[in-house]
Amino acid sequence: MLMFVQVKYQLRSRGRSVLVLCIAALLAACMAFYVGNIGVNKAALQSLSDSVPVTVRITSRNGAKTAGLNIEAKPFDHLTEAGVHDVRCTAVAAGAFSPEVRAQEMFLGGDTIVRAGNSLEALELSADNLHFADGQSAAFLSGDSAQCVIGEDYAERTGLHPGDTLSLEIYTVRQSMNGTIYQMIGDAALEIIGTHSAPGGADVILPVNFLRTEAETAGVSFLYDSCSALVDDSTHLKGFKAEMQKYFMDINLSAEDPNAGDALSVEDELFVKTASRLRQNIALFQSMLVPFFALIIGLVVLTTFLTMRSTRRDMAIARSLGVSKWRCAAPNFISTVLLDMLGCAVILPILSAALHIPTLSALVIFGLFTLCVALGTAAALLCLLRFDTLTLLTQVD
Repeated sequence: MLMFVQVKYQLRSRGRSVLVLCIAALLAACMAFYVGNIGVNKAALQSLSDSVPVTVRITSRNGAKTAGLNIEAKPFDHLTEAGVHDVRCTAVAAGAFSPEVRAQEMFLGGDTIVRAGNSLEALELSADNLHFADGQSAAFLSGDSAQCVIGEDYAERTGLHPGDTLSLEIYTVRQSMNGTIYQMIGDAALEIIGTHSAPGGADVILPVNFLRTEAETAGVSFLYDSCSALVDDSTHLKGFKAEMQKYFMDINLSAEDPNAGDALSVEDELFVKTASRLRQNIALFQSMLVPFFALIIGLVVLTTFLTMRSTRRDMAIARSLGVSKWRCAAPNFISTVLLDMLGCAVILPILSAALHIPTLSALVIFGLFTLCVALGTAAALLCLLRFDTLTLLTQVD
């Protein structure tokens, strides 16, 4: 009870209390900015894969082509199973619709251009150019159903409409140095679920997974003609690249085969630069943590010493009456630390909201500030209590 009264007595000076509160708020703000900057940079680094995504593309050996390639299914599978998302892939095929084309002894490209993909983005199509039957949508591309969308010109030429079934003899397409090679997959019965009006678009658009399944069922080698994806965790790019080197070649500008899709381009320049800058910031801030906290403690010592000099006479009187040093110091210590904590508690929520500092980080900052204040105040009191009682009282009188 006596300690409570003594602490309350120390808080009687409004001017001193307000000054300590303001100084505490200022020092707490400096600490929040400093420690908060470390947290912000760490959070930015952790979320960098989302804010600065790294795109990987299968390319020709010289890196010049990203479409119209011969991409084997095996390296494609290794890529798509290696920690990537938002995979966009396409394939091309040819078809024979009319009896005359089907009857030809040698297939020379047929009368139907077939394009397969797993999304509108992969096919570079706009939803405005597609017109679906009721209950249908572009989501069919992500599946493996025997459905398709046909071009409006193709519909007019063949007399087919949404709801009809398109019977088509399908062939895979492989580009070579000597020309185009076709290999028959077989007949497919495709449900027409819509039309498209994309200029220069394919006659038939269908899911790439359906086309691959049909080819593999027929024992025919399936080829993709383009593939791109986003890396899941770009902070582990070195490991990702090392794994991909098992299945893909490095880009060689002097390579001659323009059709082989067995090289991989990793578009990571912006990510690497940004990540490097963030890591440098974190390292710099962390290397200066000890000097920064030492500075905070030093400022607490200085301000506490200056604001409490006027209490030395009271402490000298108490010492002359036989009160121990720690009993003299305790009320001053508790009152100063309480005021500093209050100043921090007032300013910290405001800064946390403004700087988007997480609650846990704010509590850590509050704890660190309280520790610095306690150490600084204790050091200041040790300096203040180094006096000769009789000499001080004589000087005061």
